[in-house]
Amino acid sequence: MSQIELRAGRYDVARALMREAVLATMRVPRAVEATGRVFDALAGTVDRATAVAALDGLRSDVGSAGLHQFMRRRLIVWYSMLGAYDQAYE
Repeated sequence: MSQIELRAGRYDVARALMREAVLATMRVPRAVEATGRVFDALAGTVDRATAVAALDGLRSDVGSAGLHQFMRRRLIVWYSMLGAYDQAYE
């Protein structure tokens, strides 16, 4: 659902939907922060490097093995949307 809102340019709605999903699947505060940075970057209010750094921080905090499958898939999508293809393929 958040992807539909995102593609429609409703970044705040997409962010809120994804925040709910992240809170339901992960109990990591940085996950919500990183999600917000991604949507801010996609909306053009934050530079993409800031969002990539937030995602990198999330990955280092939790570690790949500790990430819920939902978030692993999201990271691939978000890194790709931000143009960080190396991180997406990791």
